[in-house]
Amino acid sequence: MAWNPHPKVGALRDYGRKFDADMVMLIAINTEKNQAEITTYGKTMAQCKTAKVLGDVAYDAVLKYVDALPDAPAREAAASCPPSEPEGE
Repeated sequence: MAWNPHPKVGALRDYGRKFDADMVMLIAINTEKNQAEITTYGKTMAQCKTAKVLGDVAYDAVLKYVDALPDAPAREAAASCPPSEPEGE
């Protein structure tokens, strides 16, 4: 499987290892820069694809609320996996 060296995906991979999660999604919002982003990780290719779908749904749901705020962040793309390591590691 493909290794994704992006540091944001690496942080989620580390979180998954530490807390025994095979899919991790993170929504980050920076109100000062008016930005929002989603980063996802899945241990396997199938889990990566599922994490991306779930992450996109969660991101859209959060931004529907955030868009209503006076200082709503802009929608920006962020890092997304492919899975970061071969199965079994």
